[in-house]
Amino acid sequence: MSSQIARPACVDVLLGELGSRRRPAQRIANLEGSTMAGQGLDGPTPIRAAVDQRQVTRRVLLQALGLGAAAAVASTGSPAIGRSAAAQESPAPPASTVGTRESGGPRLEDELWDLEFDTERIFRFVADEVAYEAYTGALRGVNGTRWGLAGNSVDQALLLAELLTQAQVPIRFAVGELDDETANELLDSMRVDASTARAQIERIDAGAQVALDQHPGLTPEQRTALRSPDALRQRLIERAGTRLEEGLATIESALAAESISLPTPELDLPDRERTQHVWVQYADGSLWVDLDPTVPDAAPGKAYANQTATWDVLPDEVYHRVRFRAILEKNSSGEAVREESFVHEARAVDLVGVPVVFAHVDPNALKAIGVSILGFIEGTKQYVPSLLAGEAGQTGTPLTLGAGEGALDILGSTESDGEAIAEWLEIEILPPDGPSRTYTREVFDRVGIDRRAAGDFDLASLPPVEMTDVPELGQRFLPLESVWLVGVVGGRVPASYFAQDYAVEDIEADVALLVHGYHSARDWLQVEIAADRGYRWYHDEPNLTAAIVSLVEIAAGEYRISASLDVIHQGYGVVPFAGATPSVQPLVLAGVLAHVAERTGADTAAELAPDAPPPAGSVAQVFEQAAREGLAIQTITPEHLDLANLSISDVAKVRITAAVAAGYVVVVPERAVALDGTAQVGWWQVDPATGRTFDLMETGRGGSPMGEDTVILVGGPAWRAAEAFRLFALGVTFGIAVAAAIMTYMSYPN
Repeated sequence: MSSQIARPACVDVLLGELGSRRRPAQRIANLEGSTMAGQGLDGPTPIRAAVDQRQVTRRVLLQALGLGAAAAVASTGSPAIGRSAAAQESPAPPASTVGTRESGGPRLEDELWDLEFDTERIFRFVADEVAYEAYTGALRGVNGTRWGLAGNSVDQALLLAELLTQAQVPIRFAVGELDDETANELLDSMRVDASTARAQIERIDAGAQVALDQHPGLTPEQRTALRSPDALRQRLIERAGTRLEEGLATIESALAAESISLPTPELDLPDRERTQHVWVQYADGSLWVDLDPTVPDAAPGKAYANQTATWDVLPDEVYHRVRFRAILEKNSSGEAVREESFVHEARAVDLVGVPVVFAHVDPNALKAIGVSILGFIEGTKQYVPSLLAGEAGQTGTPLTLGAGEGALDILGSTESDGEAIAEWLEIEILPPDGPSRTYTREVFDRVGIDRRAAGDFDLASLPPVEMTDVPELGQRFLPLESVWLVGVVGGRVPASYFAQDYAVEDIEADVALLVHGYHSARDWLQVEIAADRGYRWYHDEPNLTAAIVSLVEIAAGEYRISASLDVIHQGYGVVPFAGATPSVQPLVLAGVLAHVAERTGADTAAELAPDAPPPAGSVAQVFEQAAREGLAIQTITPEHLDLANLSISDVAKVRITAAVAAGYVVVVPERAVALDGTAQVGWWQVDPATGRTFDLMETGRGGSPMGEDTVILVGGPAWRAAEAFRLFALGVTFGIAVAAAIMTYMSYPN
C-alpha cells in the first residue's frame, strides 16, 4: 500500500510529447457542490481505509503517461477511419487548433437564465420537464438528471436543489414515507405508450446543433457523406434490426430446446424510494416550503410523503458507487501471492461525462516529475498501475518484470522472486441497497486461465517474460502498453453532448466520444428497432463500458493498434408500453440490443472507410459464421454440462464452466469458427432467474473489436507523436459518435 500525497488544484495538463495542453471537458457544474453558504449539498465523501492509496493529480498522471510509451495509446483512444500509417496523407483538413474542446450538453447556467432565477419557474421546470423513473438512491446526480430529463426522487431533488442554490435560494432536503396511493401514482406516471416515450426522447435531443463533419481529421469524401446522412442512417438501422432479430431468435430457440422459461419482470417501486422519498424545502423567512417535483401535477407548498427527517446534505449511503481495484500476482519465494496495487472508489454521480482511464506508467517518468513510488527498484523493468477519473489520479504499487542487467541480483533470487505473474482489473458496482456485483478483467496472465483451472503449473516452469525492444524506448511489455477507457453512465446521453467545436483537436475529448457515443446509439436504437416489442428500459444502476486500445507487434518494427469495446455491466429497469402486448422477455431484448449497438459504431466507421478491413471478433459474427457453416447451437446448463463434444479452446471451456456454476445458461456454437484468420468462439449468457443477458468472448470480455490500424515505428520517441496515432484516434471513436448523432439529432427535424 502506498501513502497519500497532497493534491494541488490544477486544470491544465501536458499530454506527453504531443505538445498539447489539456484540461477536463467543462461539465455543467460541480452540481453536487455547495449551497449558497458554501456547505456541500451532498457532503464530504469519506475515503475508506481500504481506499487509502497514493493519490496524484490528473496533471501528474498525464505527465507521467506522456513520458512513457503508454502515452502513444493513451492519447489516442481508437482507430483511424480506415487509413494505415502509410496512407495517411489525405488532403489537408480545415484549419484546426490544439487545445481543450468543451463537451456539449445542457448548461445549467443557461437553464437558469431561461428560468430567470425564479423559484416557481425553477420548480415547474423540474416538475413538468423531468420524468420520474424508479430506482434506488443517487445515481445520475445533477448532470445526469438534467441530461436525460429523468430521475428518481433523489436525483430530481439534487437537480432542483442545485438550481435553487445557484439562484441564491437557501434549501434543505426532506425525507419521508409514501403511502400506497402516491407510490402507485409514481409508477403509473412511467406507463406511457411508445409514441409518448419517443416524444420524450426527442425533447431531450431537440435543438442540438452537431457539426461532426467539421472534424479536422476527416477526408473531403467523409465530410460530404456526413452532410447527407439519410441513406447511411437507413442502412445502419436496417443492419441493426437484422442483427437484433437474429440474436433474439438464437437465444429464444436455444432456451426453448431446454424448456427454459424466463420470468417477466414486474414494475415496482424500490423500498428505499417508498420509505425514503426525498424532496426539497426552501427557506421563506422562518418557514420551510415544500417543493416535491416527482408526483404528477405537483404543486409548490405541498408535501406528498409523511416527513420523517430533514438533511442539510445527502448521506453517503444513498449514493451508487463504483470501485476499481488493480490486483497483482507475483512470485514470492516460489509461491504465487496476490496483492492489491490500488483501490479507487467514486460515486457514480461524480463520473457523469468523465472517462475513467486505466493505464500503466513508467516509474522513472513519475520519478522525473518528483513523485516517489513505494517499491521502486532500480535495475528492473517496472510498471505502475494507475487510474485517472476526472481530476482524481491514483497510482498503485508497481509490478516488476525482471528486465535489465543486474535485476536478478537486486531481486535477491535467481528464481525471479518478486516478478509479476499476472494482473487483473476488478470493478465492483456498489448500489445503495442489494448485493454488489464484481467484474474481473484479465490484463495479462503468464499462466493462463486454462492451466490455472487444471492446476498443472508451477512457477519454475514459467517462460521468461516476453519483452519487445521498441527503438529508443527500450524493453517494453506490450500487454501493459494497453490503455482502458471506462465510461460510467447512469442515464441518457443527450445529442447536444456531441455539439462540440471539432476544429479544436483534443484527444481526450475524442476518447470521451467513444463511450458516450455507444450509450447514446444504444438508447436510440431502442426507440428505432425495439419499441415494437412492447417494452422500454432505462438505467437503474451505473452502466460500465470500456474501450480498450492495445499495441501489438505483428512483424519486426511493425505494430498494429487495435481497439475494442467491452460492455462490463448493464443495469436496467423495464417498463411495458401502455396499450402494447409484449412479445419478448425485456432483459433478453436489452442484452441483445446492447451488443447490436456495439456493432453500429464499427459499421459506421466501415461505411466512412469502405477500403479498410472490417474488424472481426464479436459474438454476433461468431453466430453469423456458425449459421453459414450450418453449425449446431448448444445450450449449456447445470443439467447438461458435458463440454466434451464442443470443439472449442480449453480457455473457453473453463469460462463456460464457471458461468454455468454461477447459475447462467450458456448458448454457444458447437465449435469455434474462423474469423480474421483465427479460430474464435463467443456465446450468450442468460440468467434464468431474471432474463439478464449479455455476450462474452473467450477472452473474458463482453463486446466487439472496433478496428485496427498498422503503424511503423521509425525509431525514437517521435513515433508517439506521429500523425498515425493522431489519426488513429478518429477511428471508431468518431465512428460511434457519428452513429449516435445520426440516431439522435439527424433522426428528426430540429
